[in-house]
Amino acid sequence: MTASEVKITFRGNGLTPEIAAWAAGFFEGEGSICIQRRTSSHSRFGVNYALAVQVSQRRSKPLLVLCDHWGGYFHKVRTRGSYGWRISSAQAVNFLEDIKPYLWFRQELVQLALDFAHTKGAHGKPVTREQLTQQEDFRNKIRQVNSPLSKNKISIEGEE
Repeated sequence: MTASEVKITFRGNGLTPEIAAWAAGFFEGEGSICIQRRTSSHSRFGVNYALAVQVSQRRSKPLLVLCDHWGGYFHKVRTRGSYGWRISSAQAVNFLEDIKPYLWFRQELVQLALDFAHTKGAHGKPVTREQLTQQEDFRNKIRQVNSPLSKNKISIEGEE
């Protein structure tokens, strides 16, 4: 964690359907989902995967609202003059489950992320080779959906 990054503990203050709906729209416009692959000496196979959600924005206040309700890390991006918020693992799953009913365009991406989370198993329990293969498959599917060349993009009426 850098000096410009602040860890905020999940407080869950007053989450309402209106806040969840606002967060869904904000995420659809400014956010991203990825599955990070990391080398790990603690992993049986030398690698592990983690779900991550990130939202960037030039104004800090909306990101602080997200931090207040879902926890995570708030940071200033020095080179861009913007701010970022990110969460991973269980916090990311909680956030995605809370906003899923209000999404318009990213249901497929969020469902892939949630399906990936179900391959993780219990914390601290070693994953099998099959689970690791499933996790890599989900990582590739999410990368494909995120790709600007993806055929999975939704076209707005009148646009091609």
